[in-house]
Amino acid sequence: MREFWIHIDKPLPPENLNEIIRAASESCATILVPSSGLEKVKASGLRTVSASDADIILVEELDWSKIEQLKAQGKSLCARITVRSSVDEEKALKAAEAGFGFLLISCPNWKVIPLENLIARSRGKVRLIAEVSSVEEAKLALETLEIGVDGIALAASTQTDIKEAKKILSDISLKEKKIALVSAKVVSLRQLSLGHRVCIDTCEIMAPV
Repeated sequence: MREFWIHIDKPLPPENLNEIIRAASESCATILVPSSGLEKVKASGLRTVSASDADIILVEELDWSKIEQLKAQGKSLCARITVRSSVDEEKALKAAEAGFGFLLISCPNWKVIPLENLIARSRGKVRLIAEVSSVEEAKLALETLEIGVDGIALAASTQTDIKEAKKILSDISLKEKKIALVSAKVVSLRQLSLGHRVCIDTCEIMAPV
């Protein structure tokens, strides 16, 4: 199941915050929130991400001694990294190897290439979450490399944007449920006319029977 986070990156008027919380509840979303708004969001029963006292602890500075302390306390951790260069990519991968549960990535300069690299190199090691500022960016991140990130953190916006982003996530989940790899036996070969080329490389897992 893909992660759906809503990012509240600045203080909001009470009525706006209530709208975001209501939309998040309807979409079963997680809220990424600064400490100033944490208590109100926690009171709603939603899963929270914040720098302290949240369900998932957000780590923005990779202080490894502090990280080890948090891990020893059984805390679920999310490393937040801004990727502007290959150096930042390596920093993100180091965090993935260090046992973080989540990796929250912002790519302000260029979107696709860093996500492609991180999807390919961190898959199975960490839940990769992409920070996005629009529904269009959310769709791009979820379809990159035809695999996509493990989730998105959508900047707090309108209820409409939240519902549209949730629909994209639901559609992708539905497609993933419908497509499954199953065992099959090749019984014949025949030449066909021109068409789309599809290749599934299974050579490494083949063996004599």
